[in-house]
Amino acid sequence: MARISRERLIAASAIFIASVLSTGCPKKVPVSTDDAIPPKVAVSVVSEGKAHTVETGEDPKVVNVRRGSEVILLASTSDPGGARDVAATVVTGGRIDAEGNLVTEISASRTVDEAGQTYDRVFAAGTLVFDSPSLDLVVRAAGSDFADNSATTATITLVQHEPPVARISVDRDRIDRGESVQVFYESENASEVYLNDELMGTLSGSRQFTPTQTTEYKLTAVGTIGRRSESVVVEVIQPPEAPIIDVFRAGATDIDLGESISLRWETRNTTSIRISPGGPTSQSASGTTTVTPSTVGRKTFTLTAEGPGGSITATTTFDVNMPEQPEPDIECDVEVTLLGNNPNVVIGPAGSVWPIDLRADVSGREIVSIENESQVDYTLTVNNRDADIDAGETSTAHAGLPLAAIYTFFVPGPVVPTFVKARICTTRP
Repeated sequence: MARISRERLIAASAIFIASVLSTGCPKKVPVSTDDAIPPKVAVSVVSEGKAHTVETGEDPKVVNVRRGSEVILLASTSDPGGARDVAATVVTGGRIDAEGNLVTEISASRTVDEAGQTYDRVFAAGTLVFDSPSLDLVVRAAGSDFADNSATTATITLVQHEPPVARISVDRDRIDRGESVQVFYESENASEVYLNDELMGTLSGSRQFTPTQTTEYKLTAVGTIGRRSESVVVEVIQPPEAPIIDVFRAGATDIDLGESISLRWETRNTTSIRISPGGPTSQSASGTTTVTPSTVGRKTFTLTAEGPGGSITATTTFDVNMPEQPEPDIECDVEVTLLGNNPNVVIGPAGSVWPIDLRADVSGREIVSIENESQVDYTLTVNNRDADIDAGETSTAHAGLPLAAIYTFFVPGPVVPTFVKARICTTRP
């Protein structure tokens, strides 16, 4: 083993002093040569930043160390009347590297100055070297004061161990959500194994998981001298989110035929929308469109929203009504009468045709209906449109024709009527 460096020795000594010599650093004291109290002796090993110490009067101690790690040996003697010397000895299993020399014992001593003073503490330090990776190493320390009192510590036995090893792997490190992954774990030099903080029943094995999101699987192997962890990450690919229709609504519950109505939509996670029947296709997640139904009745429109996560539909309904028609403004004040004493109209024999010209008398009105107020049936012709009208009945066969026209009556006979009369209802001028 390499010679102990000054920096490592200082660090190890600081740990030793903090754990054993809690009263502070060494100081000069008057030498006492006649007290009967033995000095306080301590031996310590420092491994991986931690000191393990046995003082005089304490029981032996066993310390587990990682095989191949550096172990620093420290020993001290302290006495209020002056510490004379200290020696640290390897009892079995190895030697001490003391400034490049391999020895079985290291020591240090103090002298008395001209004023009869010396230090109350003395230290010795070195690095331990194991004879074999499989052997234990045993150390102890002894020291004395200037009154020839001495003391010896119990032993510290260093037991070498291999550090724990943790190995973890997966059958695949990237899966789709809903799929499973097999996690394999192995350990060496371990007494317990934890997978994501769960104690495993075996030191090596496998577990199946179905993670819903990207997950880190951490294996921790716990051994005699510590723990070791190793991790693996499984990426979970999330499926695309399903499309959502938040709003699909008509602008009104009913309209009249001929009117237009707006349809509004709001969606999420979509790439296109389609409105049917007759509506548009759009890539906009939200918007409005206008439709104008051509027939009356209840109308249902369907919105289909599509995206990477699938498709979804929603419907909206409204009623299309026939608009109310205003009642026509009608007058029934026109009468056409054929009288026997009318000098302008001569009632001929049965089967005669009698025309009356109203073109110059009325204008700007349309025929709505014509009532036969005679006691005979006749055929009435207006603007070349014929209609048989029985006595006392009303006909709409001439509706829409202008009132200003020639009215021709035909009475089939054999009776010759004394008069022929028609009452005409028209739109108001």
